[in-house]
Amino acid sequence: MPLKIILGLSLLIVSTTVLATKNTSTGTITKIYAYDDYGNGDVLIEFSTNLDECPTGVYLDAESPGFKTLTSFALTAYTSGKNVSFQVYEERIWGGSSMPRCEVDTIILN
Repeated sequence: MPLKIILGLSLLIVSTTVLATKNTSTGTITKIYAYDDYGNGDVLIEFSTNLDECPTGVYLDAESPGFKTLTSFALTAYTSGKNVSFQVYEERIWGGSSMPRCEVDTIILN
């Protein structure tokens, strides 16, 4: 019986993935790109993050449940010139560029 519990707990631990997030620096968005055929419409944001994993920008995954809201926040920050910071998934790197970009989890207008 204890062996079944240990195996069950081990399986639960292995199958549960926790994605780490990091916060970027605060600044202004310098460019926004929207792609029609890569990633089903992913949006790239040029921004100095001060993160080693993705120093020059972040991306919004078109498949993310909050994509429309995040895109709206990014466009608002860009067009108004407001300071912004991001919380990003450091393990989720956009595959369509030679410059690594982390996936956005949260946008904070400062």
